[in-house]
Amino acid sequence: MGPIGAHAARRSEDDSIFRRRKAQKLGDDVVGNEEAKSKLEPIMRNSAIM
Repeated sequence: MGPIGAHAARRSEDDSIFRRRKAQKLGDDVVGNEEAKSKLEPIMRNSAIM
């Protein structure tokens, strides 16, 4: 494995870590959004009636 091969291997490893972290963050965002949505929904419903 030449220097390029080693670099590519390390990069793909970083990539998967980054993807996992991104997925984790997305998951956290989704959970946060669900909580925010459940709090906002009654407010939205009230403003929709008006």
